[in-house]
Amino acid sequence: FVLPKIIVFQGFLILGLTLLWIARKTDLRALWRLWPGRIVLLYFGLLCVYTIFSITPLISFFGASPELQGLLTQILYFSAFVFALAYAKSLYRPLLLLNGVVVFYGLLQLLHLDPFAMAWDAEGFLGRIFSTLGNPNFLGSFIVLTLPILFEKIKQHKILAFLILANLIVLIGTASKAALIGLVVVWVLTLF
Repeated sequence: FVLPKIIVFQGFLILGLTLLWIARKTDLRALWRLWPGRIVLLYFGLLCVYTIFSITPLISFFGASPELQGLLTQILYFSAFVFALAYAKSLYRPLLLLNGVVVFYGLLQLLHLDPFAMAWDAEGFLGRIFSTLGNPNFLGSFIVLTLPILFEKIKQHKILAFLILANLIVLIGTASKAALIGLVVVWVLTLF
């Protein structure tokens, strides 16, 4: 029952992002000029080759249940990446607002002031905070992915220093090792 809904949802998202991409006339050659863009394009190309030559091409394309992280999902991620590059400047404010809401709720959980504590099954996370994302690892990944935007905008708005500090506190509260390693990688990449 889940599989058809996910495929239809992915199809509509890919179609919508592709139409926005075409309307914006984004050129993939612009991605090739930047080394992170080259890495993404090479990764996406390898995924396509792996899917074609896979022993189980259908599973490689759709992904194995329940995650369904096959080529189709990767196409969606790639489309979202290209869309974000094309519309990066107009996405700053919504991402900063979203980050603020998620981190504020995470701080409430960290301080044991969560107004919805009775509705969550937080015992399974052993005291780790998960905010609105429902999983500490997802929250950690979200913070790692949005922190570079905060650092980019801190020059214009000094108040973001408090939001960055709150992000780091919540990130530590997730106790997500992968997110902490990701933070180190992002920090190293921003130095270069």
